[in-house]
Amino acid sequence: TFNAYLVNNSKNITTFIFGEGVEEIPAYLCYSMPNITTCSLPSTLKSIGNYAFSGCGFKSITLPGKLVTIGEGAFSGNGLTTLNIPPSLTNIGNRAFYNSPLESITVDSDNPVYDSRQGGNVLVSSESNTVVKGNVAGYIPNSIATIGDYAYDRLTCENLEIPASVKQISSYAFSTATVKSITIPASVTTIYGNAFDQPTYTMTNVETIKSYIRDPSAIKCLATAFNGIVNKKWPNAAVCRLLVPAGTEQLYGATEPWNKFAQIDTFNPADLNGDNVVNTGDVSSLYNAILTLPYSTEFDLNADGVVNASDVSSLYDNILGQ
Repeated sequence: TFNAYLVNNSKNITTFIFGEGVEEIPAYLCYSMPNITTCSLPSTLKSIGNYAFSGCGFKSITLPGKLVTIGEGAFSGNGLTTLNIPPSLTNIGNRAFYNSPLESITVDSDNPVYDSRQGGNVLVSSESNTVVKGNVAGYIPNSIATIGDYAYDRLTCENLEIPASVKQISSYAFSTATVKSITIPASVTTIYGNAFDQPTYTMTNVETIKSYIRDPSAIKCLATAFNGIVNKKWPNAAVCRLLVPAGTEQLYGATEPWNKFAQIDTFNPADLNGDNVVNTGDVSSLYNAILTLPYSTEFDLNADGVVNASDVSSLYDNILGQ
């Protein structure tokens, strides 16, 4: 039995070693104790309570093979850079790893609930195809349907391209992210509040958002989705340019919150090679994409979530219709 009050008020603790036989770590046990840089968990551990290690200073921790449950916010706001999910861990609470700068994420292949998709570095809820937590580099696997709450809250990259399979972007999915350009695929049907909002200045440095959505009025996009970008509540914030498919600019200009962008420009989705004309050169680019980029937002011309022969037909229709 642990006295969370006594432990939490011992701020000078730097190392915490749990003895064998411990099965449960109570909520808030080591809450906001940044001096703890080393933590060892027992092989007998089955449950970690809410916010138990929130705000601690360790960068890695070994999760034992009998661990079943990690509570809400259990490792939020600490220095974790590596995360290895054992096969026993089947219940992870909301924001368990919020605001942790994870660089490496792996999931044991025998875990029945979670996986790390193609190549790792992401924590995915297998049944719902939802990213629970992504790494700081912004790796989003192909075939993902939902980007979960706070999934990429510590993202740092130049260009963020959301795969064409994604349908939902959840609340605060990219909060506190540092990124210059964002590409939103036509497959997206829901963007929840504060998905791109920022409590700090970072998201105000976004220079371009490129949306492939044909009719913004037909999707669910909450009014606060782009707050951190369009409100410009921080000094020296960049003016973000919204790029939309040619012919849809009036729809965007009449639909909230898209009409909050100060600058709305257009692009031709069929101009795949960027030479400002749609011709057979774009067909060659598309054939290469079918072989190498099956979930690319840029080449998914018919917005069905995959790049295949159907997109070739759409491109030929575009060429013939010019």
